[in-house]
Amino acid sequence: LTRPHASTTNPMNDFLTSVTTQGSAMLGPAWPLVWTLAKIVAVLAPLMACVAYLTYWERKLIGWMQDRVGPNRVGPGGLLQPIADALKLMVK
Repeated sequence: LTRPHASTTNPMNDFLTSVTTQGSAMLGPAWPLVWTLAKIVAVLAPLMACVAYLTYWERKLIGWMQDRVGPNRVGPGGLLQPIADALKLMVK
C-alpha cells in the first residue's frame, strides 16, 4: 500500500470540514452538542433497524419451523411488524 501524497485532498475530509465550519457558524456554542447527537444517531439508527429486522426474520423462521405463518399482519408480508412492535412497546 502506498500513502497518498500530502497534496492529495480527501473529499470526505473536505466535506466534514465544511459541515463543521458551517454548523458552528449557524449554531454557535450549541454546535458541539448537535454534532455529537447527530453522530450518535448516525451510528445507532442503522443498528436498531438491523436488530429490528433480524428479530423479524427470526420470528418468520420460527413460524416456518412450527408450520405457521409468523408475523404477517402489518404491511406487505409483515415488513412493518418491527415498527408496530416498537410502537407497542413505547405505548405500554
